[in-house]
Amino acid sequence: MITNKYNKEIFITKLFLTGSVIFSGLFYFQLIRTVVSGFNTISRLELAVVVMYILISVFIIYGNLIYHLTRLGLYLRLRTHIIPSESDLEKFFCQVSPPLVTFLVPAYKEEVRVIEKTLWSAALQNYPKKRIVLLIDNPPNPIGKIDTDLLSDTRQMTADLNQTFRFIRQEINAGFTEFENNAAKQEFDSGYETEKLNDIYTRVTAWFSANMVDYEERSHVDTFYIKNIYGKWLGKLTQEAGKLSGSGSDMNGQIDFMRSKYQIISGILNVDISCFERKMYKNLSHEPNKAMNINSYLGLMGKAVRIFSLGKDKYIEVTKDPNIKTIIPDSKYVITLDADSMLLQDYVIKLVNEMEKPENSKIAVIQTPYSAFPGAKSAVELVAGATTDIQYNVHQGFTYYNSTYWVGANAMLRRAALEDIRMLEIQGDKVSVKYVQDRTVIEDTESSIDLVEKGWKLLNYPERLAYSSTPPDFGSLIIQRERWANGGLIIFPKLLRYVLRKPFELKRWVEFFVRGNYLTSIAGINIGTLLVLIYPFKDDVFTLWLPLASIPYYYLYTRDLKLMGYELKSIFRVYALNMILIPINIAGVLKSVKQGITGSKIPFKRTPKIGNRVVAEAKFILFQYGLLIYTFWAAAWDIYNSHLSHVLYASINGLILLYGIKTFIGFKNSWSDIRSQLANVDTGV
Repeated sequence: MITNKYNKEIFITKLFLTGSVIFSGLFYFQLIRTVVSGFNTISRLELAVVVMYILISVFIIYGNLIYHLTRLGLYLRLRTHIIPSESDLEKFFCQVSPPLVTFLVPAYKEEVRVIEKTLWSAALQNYPKKRIVLLIDNPPNPIGKIDTDLLSDTRQMTADLNQTFRFIRQEINAGFTEFENNAAKQEFDSGYETEKLNDIYTRVTAWFSANMVDYEERSHVDTFYIKNIYGKWLGKLTQEAGKLSGSGSDMNGQIDFMRSKYQIISGILNVDISCFERKMYKNLSHEPNKAMNINSYLGLMGKAVRIFSLGKDKYIEVTKDPNIKTIIPDSKYVITLDADSMLLQDYVIKLVNEMEKPENSKIAVIQTPYSAFPGAKSAVELVAGATTDIQYNVHQGFTYYNSTYWVGANAMLRRAALEDIRMLEIQGDKVSVKYVQDRTVIEDTESSIDLVEKGWKLLNYPERLAYSSTPPDFGSLIIQRERWANGGLIIFPKLLRYVLRKPFELKRWVEFFVRGNYLTSIAGINIGTLLVLIYPFKDDVFTLWLPLASIPYYYLYTRDLKLMGYELKSIFRVYALNMILIPINIAGVLKSVKQGITGSKIPFKRTPKIGNRVVAEAKFILFQYGLLIYTFWAAAWDIYNSHLSHVLYASINGLILLYGIKTFIGFKNSWSDIRSQLANVDTGV
């Protein structure tokens, strides 16, 4: 039945892809014919305008085709993907020596409650060998009570959480040790051992139940957390406890069965949780970005370290002194996990299981691109979350064309691959080890190209196993989307060099076609859309074929939203959100251009809050209203000049922009944010 569903989606995608290609071809045929027929009569300015329109349409159609192709790739992959059974995962779980997995959770001034949920989701992974390191990036000597209390509470929370797991684990391990001793001495009492194991499962189940009941539910994220972190384990352990009586008839069968159950419950709670603060050490990089926070710890893994002080400054250095006992453990796999993300319980075991397959030995990064937490109440979070969920599909399709990008929030990294792209950076008296590039604020994207240049591959696992927070208001969305838009153009030349090293390899050009859109589409589509909106193109370039070429894209996008549980009207709201994000995306692109010219890195930016809402920058709000006024003025001008096609386009988009301002920014919030920033300017703040 599922295969038939996938086959249906594959057929629909191919059908609409064909239609989009045909309509696009007719559009360009008519446009080029118009240019050729009037070449000797139109002015150079008019010719330049037509060429500009052609370039704009190229980016629009390019994006449409990529969406069709990645959707096709998604369903072709899903049709052949086999979800591991519980018995298969249990066999893998109970193998003699599963590889150690280390979670690195970078956090900068995050709320303790947010981090706590992330750490619990990592700690309760269905995997026996795991350790978690919270990479606290707050200033180690904060000024002010708020920052001081936040740092203290974050450190204490980590220590308390580690103690909580150690306490519950001790009782299980004691029972497991007694069980193994009795089995080795042939003193196995089936009734006693079953009762003891059942008692352990009952106590652990009660522990989960107590945590679930005691957790205060304040938001839809908390609801998801309670249901999927505590609730699913509670259900699974209750189910496992019901199987304890069916342990087999012969003694060896009973011993093997009970051993596997001990291994499972012991492994679930077998975790070491600690924290690390790079800014405490003078000789580590203090660059204000997530990449160097992660790099600082990666550079110490597997090494003996010495910590010492010189005056008021503290240092940490790698040493070969055999008397040094402080060794930072290494692991075969490292998981980077944002501090506002959550993982479902089988994330690690499924991804390690995939990475350990012999045919996947050259996979450097595996992940499940994150999804939005369901149940959002604010319009911004709900609609921005819809675009995130759509991107999950797109990135799954990238893998089909061997064009996967590592996309933040969560990822499992092979340490051997990271060592392959390791480099040293010297800045004054500091020598920084760099695995993940920090040249741009989309460090994972550039590192993807570094890895493929070294012959490594990346893979998106086709199941939704990871979730991450979506900005709940326009101010915080600005910060996120401006960051996402910054860096693609800087990385694009590196992608081009990678392809040109083997210019006659067709697979690389296919990869370039897919990857290139990811790096350039934000610039091309947003700038192009703005130009079409504000420039009164004549009716002879506004042909019917371009809208027809876009209809298949919008149909499939709407269909995908519906398949993910969103309402049909969501496509309209997504379009409105994208309209008001145009200036933010262009601002991010311009920062890339500036960085490309000057070579200076983009500094980290934090925006103050008003109550529970992040202040939206006044320049972006004023741009929205300025564009709104201009759009309706342009529509009136188009009517006067009989540009009937453009007046329709401008009027519709003007109304959509008005809806977007009202829904996602709010008229009252607009004035409040502008007024607060004007007040700060007046007072010199």
